[in-house]
Amino acid sequence: TLKWAESKDGYIDAVRDSMQAAPTKFSSELRLRETHRLRHQHDAILVGANTFQMDNPSLTNRYWSGKSPIRIVWDSRDSLFQEESLRSKLFTESVAPVWLITASPLQQKFPPFVHSFVLSRGTHFLQEFIDLLNEKGVKSLLVEGGAKVLQTFLSAHLYDAVEREIAPFMLFDGTPSPLSFCEETPPQN
Repeated sequence: TLKWAESKDGYIDAVRDSMQAAPTKFSSELRLRETHRLRHQHDAILVGANTFQMDNPSLTNRYWSGKSPIRIVWDSRDSLFQEESLRSKLFTESVAPVWLITASPLQQKFPPFVHSFVLSRGTHFLQEFIDLLNEKGVKSLLVEGGAKVLQTFLSAHLYDAVEREIAPFMLFDGTPSPLSFCEETPPQN
């Protein structure tokens, strides 16, 4: 399942100059609960390196009863997981396993609930990732962002559902929706 929220004019976040700036809030409290219900229904949740770095997400199920999914960060450029990133919510909240998907081995010491997997760079990265999910018994994946990761799955037609929320306001500038790069609009739930 691919999931994102965007403004009426097609942006998934405003322009942010620093990691201290909060991400744009698109969802109502009710929709936020629905998002956490989706998390509960999936075995794993995935975000990319930029979303991890800019948003410092927990990727847990806090607003719906039940388990939290395996939390996965995909860093195909090996740009993350330096000393300062070890203070992020993912590494301090042990409510669910964390998988770090990289293209090179990581040298850092992580808490025991954090596991790293090395996949090759380039065109085979996505297929190797899908193979890893299958090998580890992950049957359902919720892809929450960011735009590049969502676009990768859209372009490869690797989704069975799209959960797209359109907020009733405009941003006028920011990070374009993954659909802005698509030749065809996927069907929505």
